[in-house]
Amino acid sequence: MDMTSTTIGQLLLFCTTVLGFGIQIYREKRNRQWDLEDRERARVVLAKTAEIVAVETDMKQQKVIQKIEENTELSRGAFKEANDVNQKLLTMQSMINAAFDRRAESSRRRHVDPDLVAIETKELALETKELAIETKEVVVATHDKVENIEKKFL
Repeated sequence: MDMTSTTIGQLLLFCTTVLGFGIQIYREKRNRQWDLEDRERARVVLAKTAEIVAVETDMKQQKVIQKIEENTELSRGAFKEANDVNQKLLTMQSMINAAFDRRAESSRRRHVDPDLVAIETKELALETKELAIETKEVVVATHDKVENIEKKFL
């Protein structure tokens, strides 16, 4: 068998073609492997990121719930204090009304004893001053508590 140059050329061409296909198959297999590894790493990174976001979201949610609970406690305290102030003001108002009723009664008895009327007038003035002082103290204390609550909110 005599191999001619054409046969040798065709044989070399066939071998290089087969070798080229083999190299191409190897490259595609390697690229496919790299692609699968990249996808797996991306899944791991995505899972870790999702876990971190979930933990941070949970922590932020807990902080918000804690702030809401603090706000609720402060609001309840403020409402209770406001109700206490209202009750104190009602008590003071009833005391003032009682003092004025006594003053009116003494005015009716004025013709009976002028010294008694003078004493009752002084007593009424003192009670009114005392009630005014108490009212001012209650208002100042309430104002201070409201300012403290506002500072906690801000």
